Amino acid sequence: ELHESRLYLGPINIADCSYSSNPRHLPVDKSRGIATIGASLTTQGRMDPPPHNAFREGRTWPWVVTTVLVLLVILLSVPLDQVAETLGWIGVGPTLLAGAAAVLDGILVDSDRLRRVCRHLGLDVTLRDAAALAVPATALGVVAPLQSDEVLKARQLSVRYGRPFAEALGIVVTDRGFSLVAHAALLAGGLAGLMSGAGPLGTAAVVAAGTVACGTSLLALARAVTSWPRLTNQRLVGPFSEPFRALRPRFVAEMLAYALAADLALAATLAVMAAAAGIRVPFAAILVWRHGSVLFGKIPITVGGYGLREGSLALGLSAYGDAPVAVAVALWFGACASLVPSLVALAFRPFVAGALDRLRQDLARGVREVSALLDARNGRGSDPGAPDDVNRPH
Repeated sequence: ELHESRLYLGPINIADCSYSSNPRHLPVDKSRGIATIGASLTTQGRMDPPPHNAFREGRTWPWVVTTVLVLLVILLSVPLDQVAETLGWIGVGPTLLAGAAAVLDGILVDSDRLRRVCRHLGLDVTLRDAAALAVPATALGVVAPLQSDEVLKARQLSVRYGRPFAEALGIVVTDRGFSLVAHAALLAGGLAGLMSGAGPLGTAAVVAAGTVACGTSLLALARAVTSWPRLTNQRLVGPFSEPFRALRPRFVAEMLAYALAADLALAATLAVMAAAAGIRVPFAAILVWRHGSVLFGKIPITVGGYGLREGSLALGLSAYGDAPVAVAVALWFGACASLVPSLVALAFRPFVAGALDRLRQDLARGVREVSALLDARNGRGSDPGAPDDVNRPH
């Protein structure tokens, strides 16, 4: 089925375009002139102006204010001199270990996982191609609310590979779903280990059982979506659910094992950092509070989840040590695990030159496309498969 976005690629290519270095990719930049002519012919009387709000326009100040307030509450609840002293106890070694593990997980593993998902779904994506999609999204985590990076990634995937935005969003959700399932399984395993008093082996067994259960549930959900024609035949839900229908049990098992290994490595660096600060925390508790804080930080009210994630982690660690020490470990580990990968991604500017220059613009466009999907789902709005210039009223 052809979407309007594909029909407009011809005239757009004639004009002033910037091409990707990969010949398989579609043009990244769309010309204004010819696309505007086509838009004026196709959108007259077809779309109402999109509602105005701060998030659609790419303004992030409400989330920045919330983030600052949450972090101030955390810092002002403990003596700052003790927090600074604890940072000296942690030292350089655990900091470098946590930062290196976070960079590997946040950039290399994220890119490779996206590559594996795309290739499983029939897209010929190399590791470099996947990094060109994932690294700008990681960099965006510094300056935008949580989940905005996924919108950017989906929009870039749609533009570069000519897929409908709903399908590209489904691919990104599938990719992130493996990570979320791994977090949930590790959280459940840690809780079971704490409540039963089981050692590392017992906790590992519960984590494995939880992963199997979560993976089975994921496949069952995909099968349920596939078997409901009334849902999948709809113009928007069909492309979005297409990646779920293509999942195979062996691939799901491999991806969950991959995500578990990466998350366990990062949790181990938290245990090392806590031990260096003088907090002896059972590894089951590390799993509970590390992955519970990650899931809690998914609430999109702060920039990158900062504050929510660190505050909940500090709350858990304070049960095993002094509050100032727990706050220092939580904030420092949060900076290593979340901020360092984003800053490293920003340092790769030559590699992602075009995309980094359009982070905020692509975020605003991507959010408008998500809004168009929701509007069209409710029976109003524009065609979410069409390019931005086609969907803009004239």
